[in-house]
Amino acid sequence: LLWENPFLLQYAGFLFSFAAVIGVVVIGKALEKIFSPQRKLAKTLLVSLGIQLTTVPLVAFFYYEIPTYAMLINLVVIPFLNILLFLGLAGGIGGIGAGFIAKICFLPCHCILYFYQELCEMCKRLPGANMITGKPEGLQIFLYYIIFIGMLAWLWKRSEGREQTKAIPREENASEENVFAKKEVRKRRYIFVGSLMAAFLVLLWNPQKGL
Repeated sequence: LLWENPFLLQYAGFLFSFAAVIGVVVIGKALEKIFSPQRKLAKTLLVSLGIQLTTVPLVAFFYYEIPTYAMLINLVVIPFLNILLFLGLAGGIGGIGAGFIAKICFLPCHCILYFYQELCEMCKRLPGANMITGKPEGLQIFLYYIIFIGMLAWLWKRSEGREQTKAIPREENASEENVFAKKEVRKRRYIFVGSLMAAFLVLLWNPQKGL
């Protein structure tokens, strides 16, 4: 695509699509590797977090603001996505032969989408719903990704070292091993949050310039 049209690098849609794919395939998988979630919902939320953390500099760059409650909204939205997609597909296929099947399938879809709309409208009315960031400089975006990717790479290496250690037989009992594992996960969370705070400070740093 870029060979045919290099100016796609200036198109928001192309950059968002590219970043979202990286957020799913690379960042989301890395977060799953680092935190090892046991529940399917937790894995889905980590992938969603990967997408948002990958695209947030682009959101600030093109729209000069960041939706503050996006992650909280996703906690409610994501569990219904599989139902929405399944019923939408079933209604589209079933509606080819019988219109009433499409109506039966699309009615819950309509309710879910209406719920999404009302939820977003409600969040828009909350204090601080949008954080006005201004347009970050290219250097700020570059440093954000450097901090973010560097932190993920370090935590990935740390998690791999932990797995290799677990593979070595030990004399300690299972309860001690579980306590150690919980402490390790807690450390990774602290490092993850601290690194993200540093990355966001770099991205959102906007000192007032004199007149």
